[in-house]
Amino acid sequence: MLQKYGFLLKNVLPEVFRFIYNTDGLPVAKSTGSQVWPIQCKFFDAPMSNWSPFVLGIFHANSKPKNANDYLEDFVKELVELQQTGFFHNGKVIKIVVFGFSCDAPANALIKFIKNHTGYESCPKCEVHGKYAGRVVFL
Repeated sequence: MLQKYGFLLKNVLPEVFRFIYNTDGLPVAKSTGSQVWPIQCKFFDAPMSNWSPFVLGIFHANSKPKNANDYLEDFVKELVELQQTGFFHNGKVIKIVVFGFSCDAPANALIKFIKNHTGYESCPKCEVHGKYAGRVVFL
């Protein structure tokens, strides 16, 4: 993943790279259901924190990915391998750490296998399930 971005690493070689990852769906055209779902990455640590995100992979289909496991499988395999072994650059092993994921609500629901934010019982943190009262009720 990172070897093709080695030109970015000429002067700064920390021992650990922390990354923030992102995915989101983008419509290609209004007339079709065609969408792209890029997997993006951004260096988290300074002085690289000003670097723009870069694309690691792109999924294209006529709808959003039906299964996040299939969609993210290659990405996760490569990321796990990089976390376990790091990567070798200019005689130095650099470790990779996932700092976090930053996704909007639909992408978050997709990768966590939870209901979308507008669904019934869609809160991933709530353990109490309410009953429909026909209107909004504040307790």
